Amino acid sequence: MGDVGMGPFSMIAGLGGLWVALAGQAKRWHDRDKSGWWVLVSFIPLIGWLWAFIVAGFLRGTPGYNRFGPDPLAPELPPGGYGGGYQPPYPQQAPGGWQPQGPPPPPSGGWGAPPPPPPQGGGSVPPIRRG
Repeated sequence: MGDVGMGPFSMIAGLGGLWVALAGQAKRWHDRDKSGWWVLVSFIPLIGWLWAFIVAGFLRGTPGYNRFGPDPLAPELPPGGYGGGYQPPYPQQAPGGWQPQGPPPPPSGGWGAPPPPPPQGGGSVPPIRRG
């Protein structure tokens, strides 16, 4: 029988899995309004993994908003979630009381402009006579 060891593919896959697991756990710590550095509690011998498993796995996150964003379990969540992350609502009035007036002006040229009208009448070059 040959030597059975961890090859390079297994090492890369293991590191990738560890990266994803730590990122998911950091996200759960953020839900609890704690820094992502709390992931390191998992490395405390004997009880660290159990503590992280209970706190990040079973306890509910902070209700409402916290410094990392809104509560993902909130009932006012729009359909499909927040997608690109939390963005505050658009203000109804710009600072200073300015409001846009009417539609924007038509384009002055370029791709959005209508084509110029065809030339009318003769030009400076006489027509070619064949004959």
